[in-house]
Amino acid sequence: MAYMAGQSGGYGMLRFTKRDLYNYVHSQKLAQINDGDTAAMISYLEGKANADMMMVARYTKTVDDRLGSLFWADGQMMVDYKLFGDVLAFDATYQSNKYKKPLVVFFGTNHHKLTMIFGFALLEKEEVRTYRWVLLNLLDVMDNKTPSVVVTDGDKAMRAAIAKVLPSSRHRLCAWHLEKNCVAGERT
Repeated sequence: MAYMAGQSGGYGMLRFTKRDLYNYVHSQKLAQINDGDTAAMISYLEGKANADMMMVARYTKTVDDRLGSLFWADGQMMVDYKLFGDVLAFDATYQSNKYKKPLVVFFGTNHHKLTMIFGFALLEKEEVRTYRWVLLNLLDVMDNKTPSVVVTDGDKAMRAAIAKVLPSSRHRLCAWHLEKNCVAGERT
């Protein structure tokens, strides 16, 4: 609790919570990141964290002090993963945003065959080290629950990261890519 001088010369109380203090310290750290869009994104995620105390966002910075990779998941995503994360699917949109960063969506299905989103990531690059970083953060946020099966498009960097981070999980190709590979095989 802090005290502040009032207009009449008296003192009043200014109340703040641990969360307020955390937000202030974190905003000071963000001031060191020079990219305005990055600061806006982190600020947006902080606002979400104020509404959802389970919300988690983690990021890396590049050597030139720009956003490297960013992972985030909210409380509902964590609950859904706990219940339905035995099969984890993820895919990257191939740099279709203005920053040319791959957007990764982690998802699965529930018992009603509805898609459940478990988390998102913007990656610096599609490399083994970035996929490894995001998978380690996903596991950490999800209380180290390891999926039994991981379904991807078969990207080589994804495969290598899955083998390192999730060695007990079975890696499978998604049906669309299996069909695409079969059709391509028929043409040759």
